[in-house]
Amino acid sequence: MPLPLGTLDTRTFEDLLEEARALLPRGAPAWTDHNYHDPGITLIELFAWLAESAFYRLDRTPDANIRAFLRLLGVQTRAPGVADTVLVLGGAAAGQALPAALQIGDAAARVVFQTSDPVFVTTTALVAVLTGTGGAWVDRTADNAAAHSYPALGRAPAADAALYLAFDRPFATTTATLSFFLWAREAESDRAMVARTRDEYAAADADTVRDAPRSAPRLRRDWRQHWSARTVWEYSAPGGTWKPLGNVVDETRNLTVSGFVRANAPLDCAPLSLAATPPALANRFVIRCRLTGGAYDCAPAITRVALNAVRARHECDTVELASGYRSTGRAGQRIDLSRAPVVSGSTAVRVMVGTMDDGLWSEVPNWDGVGPHDRAYVLEPEAAHIVFGNGRIGRVPPASAQIVVQYRTGGGETGNVAVATLNTLLDGTHNANLVAGWTALRSTLTVAQPCAASGGAAAETLSSATARAVDLLTRPERAVTLADIEALALSVPGTTI
Repeated sequence: MPLPLGTLDTRTFEDLLEEARALLPRGAPAWTDHNYHDPGITLIELFAWLAESAFYRLDRTPDANIRAFLRLLGVQTRAPGVADTVLVLGGAAAGQALPAALQIGDAAARVVFQTSDPVFVTTTALVAVLTGTGGAWVDRTADNAAAHSYPALGRAPAADAALYLAFDRPFATTTATLSFFLWAREAESDRAMVARTRDEYAAADADTVRDAPRSAPRLRRDWRQHWSARTVWEYSAPGGTWKPLGNVVDETRNLTVSGFVRANAPLDCAPLSLAATPPALANRFVIRCRLTGGAYDCAPAITRVALNAVRARHECDTVELASGYRSTGRAGQRIDLSRAPVVSGSTAVRVMVGTMDDGLWSEVPNWDGVGPHDRAYVLEPEAAHIVFGNGRIGRVPPASAQIVVQYRTGGGETGNVAVATLNTLLDGTHNANLVAGWTALRSTLTVAQPCAASGGAAAETLSSATARAVDLLTRPERAVTLADIEALALSVPGTTI
């Protein structure tokens, strides 16, 4: 536990005044009038007030020093969080490839999200979901439609147990990428588990780079791979055979966390017609995820799987040519951006002196460590302010220079919208510039939001960051007591204990 900080001096104004008056008979015996009307007593009161103010300041640590101490511990205050969710597109008259950065919002466009990746929208519909092995299939179609949790590979998955997804028609006639999303558990717990797993793997890779000889091959582990279980994604091919999907990128850690599964659309996918096939799969175009080896510490469970899925974040691109933004040449100039809030880390500022580009300036969260010649500015994301330096800390833009700002709007708790809030493909110039014939295409597309958006948060306060640092310092790193062993076991990411 950290040692509590003591108070440097507990004396108040009254204590200092009485102490000084008590010293007068010994230090100045000729001074006999100690009443308040005496000018000497007035001076003692003034000095007592100054001393009390000095004690107050000495007992306070500046925010810059606290941030410096936190950086030594590897802790920094967190910027406002940006909410995200998964959207499911459909309804296209024909397979349609859509680019990233499409803007989607509620009916009134009060909340606007932007897709993070391109997506191919196929007209293929998921008609059945089954789990298990040959001869012991369980139909989970109703559970999948109602988002009820069900075992993805059966209650006791063994080799060849599989998750079967049956579709009504072929996926594509040309090269395309299918995008599935599997919901395994709560978004926040999955987000935290994935972050811890990635950090653990990154730390292991860093140790390998540090400790292994330079000539030795370095084995980089993939955090998306389960520690034991191994699966393969396959599709039904002609002749009753199964073939592996091409270029599979599985972010679900073999069905244990929520994530995307992307793969090439199989052009030779054929309907199943085997005698042993259950009626739900007969004459259907099937994709399956099959367990090929290893084991799970707990049977994986999912609540829903959907095709044509794409991630969307509560942020939108904004470019301000800022013809009205001119440098005054004065210290600490502040620019108020037209749209708030601003996504932290998304800004790009250029200072134009006539036709000359003064270079790209860097966004910093505060002035800590910024020198007098550094092209830096502080962003206040929630208020949408940009503040330049004063020449002593941070450079001052040249007078009359034009300031061009590019940034993304969004972030904060307002992005944590409920299920089915995002249901409208916006008919704006942004989408029209990305997709030719957008107005006509928009009428044929549908969008659904099966899960609530999460991850939006206000900026972390310095006191909260300090509390987080104290919590990190109190966590056990070595197994000394039984409580340590329990805490370390429960903190292992990616396992169910």
